[in-house]
Amino acid sequence: MIRYKEKEELDYKLLGTVIREARIKKKLSITELAEKVGVTNKHIRNIETDNAKVGVVTLIKIIYILNISLDTIVADVLKEKKNIEEYSEENFFENYNLYNKKCIIGALEILKNNL
Repeated sequence: MIRYKEKEELDYKLLGTVIREARIKKKLSITELAEKVGVTNKHIRNIETDNAKVGVVTLIKIIYILNISLDTIVADVLKEKKNIEEYSEENFFENYNLYNKKCIIGALEILKNNL
C-alpha cells in the first residue's frame, strides 16, 4: 500500500516500487510501458526510482495499463485518518487545479463502476 508522508504528500518511492513491480508482473519493459502511457523511457525509469514525481493524468494511465487498483494507491490514507470527516470534498481537493480534480473524479467513477 502507498503511504503518505506528513501533509499527506504521496510516498513517491513506494509508488515507484508498486509501479515497477506491476510492470514486471505484466512482463512489460520500461520502453513498452512508456509507449503505452505516452511518455519517455527516462520518465518511467525516474518514476520507478523516485527521481520524478508523476502527474495525475500519467498516474491514471499507468494504473489503467498495469491494472493496479486505485485503492492500492490511496487506501492507507483512509486508514491513517482518525475521522473520515477530515476528508471532506473541500479539503481533499484544495491542492488540485480543475483539470486534476476532473481526472481524480473520473478515476473514482471508474472504480465505483467496477465495485
